[in-house]
Amino acid sequence: MDNIPKELVEAINKPYGYSILVKGIAGSGKTTLVLELLSRSENPLYFSTRVSPLSLKHQFPWIKDAIKPENMFDITQLAYISTDTETYFESIIRFKDLPEFLQVIYHRTKNLEHPFVVIDAWSTLLKYSQSSSIIEGKIESFLSEMVRQKKIKLFLVTETESETYLDYIVDGIITLKRIGFGKRARKKRIREMHIEKLRGVEVAQHEYIFTLNNGRFRNFEPLYPKIKQGSFQKIEDSGDCFSTGNHQLDNILNGGYRKGSFIVFEIGDGISDIFPKTLVYQTILNFLKHGRTCTIAPAGEEYAMKYFNDLVPLVSEEVFNKKVLIFKEENNFFKIEKPFIKYTHGSNLELDINLYNETARYLIDNSSDGHIIQLFSSLGSLEIKYPLDVYIPIQEKNIEVSRMGGNLNVLFIKKGSKALQYSLNQCDYHFNLERMDGCVILEIIKPYFKYPLALEVDYPNINLIPIV
Repeated sequence: MDNIPKELVEAINKPYGYSILVKGIAGSGKTTLVLELLSRSENPLYFSTRVSPLSLKHQFPWIKDAIKPENMFDITQLAYISTDTETYFESIIRFKDLPEFLQVIYHRTKNLEHPFVVIDAWSTLLKYSQSSSIIEGKIESFLSEMVRQKKIKLFLVTETESETYLDYIVDGIITLKRIGFGKRARKKRIREMHIEKLRGVEVAQHEYIFTLNNGRFRNFEPLYPKIKQGSFQKIEDSGDCFSTGNHQLDNILNGGYRKGSFIVFEIGDGISDIFPKTLVYQTILNFLKHGRTCTIAPAGEEYAMKYFNDLVPLVSEEVFNKKVLIFKEENNFFKIEKPFIKYTHGSNLELDINLYNETARYLIDNSSDGHIIQLFSSLGSLEIKYPLDVYIPIQEKNIEVSRMGGNLNVLFIKKGSKALQYSLNQCDYHFNLERMDGCVILEIIKPYFKYPLALEVDYPNINLIPIV
């Protein structure tokens, strides 16, 4: 099952009966999860105490073809109805007793192979059953035994997060939560699944980030992408904006990056450089496809040829040699002579800036429309060599020149950098990259975008999936 944690898939594929308790407050995604699992099962049976099948089909239109109407049961319609009108609305969801309901499950599953049963929500059924206070505990034990004997896959949905007798007898417990994300004033929320227990399953990862985007459950496995061969299609610019090279990001940013913008990618701990690079590579590739030019200032000891190796398979070597210049601090022990590498002094900031400005003017003249994109993959080496009051004014001047020329200026900067706040005060776009539970999340802070975005890399393209 794609987009379902592998541990959960292993549990429901066991050759014997298996029961799982799904916990979470209202709105945490419990119903979406169990419907996703039901839709992929051979013989699904869905019992609801809260929402009628008709309402579910309106809310989740994709289940119409996945779950037959005769396999969805509205428990309120099966219930014993009180003749006392004052208690009608309470008794409408009551059985005479819980064993009556268990008989319904028994008869519905007795002739099925591999039945998959969901009771949504068990806590509601137990709360309002007229016999629950008398036989609480016995019912759970009987249900658990029936699961084993008839090899039923059973999911019990509950909004009770506290520990109950049921926690001890079910085979698995899954808790769905909404947790805070980001450190800004307008804090956002993301969804997280916690695997509390799964008997007989080796749980390699206990927490997963997931989304309910488009009304479907989807979890995100740990992401370890690699640079690989691929293809990139040019995207046309819109109005006064340069396309980001990504249709989804263009839509979020109302057309792309405004001309003359300073763009900051704040990079959290444990983030591989492939993620910010791929996001910016898309913009660089789109610039090159439009005949524009690019300058790159790699981080300290970063290998300059890495950019050549990453980008040349997607544009010709001839284009790269003519349209890209990489600035690298001269090293007497190791030096590669390439037409796209310009060596800086490294010990004289003023001379290096003059060289950079001279080269930038050359690239502007060599651009199809006089625009360039400049990538600074780190300020780390400058922070080590020079005090803030030396290189910050130079950075400010470079940003000002870029604005006046309508160019793009992109900076990668690590959390904790001394220059971070200075850069954020000047930027037009602020992206924050974090890793949680192996999932890489992009937070768009400036301009504000309400949903964090999970990254799915298929180099050189990135799919941005809202965590809703």
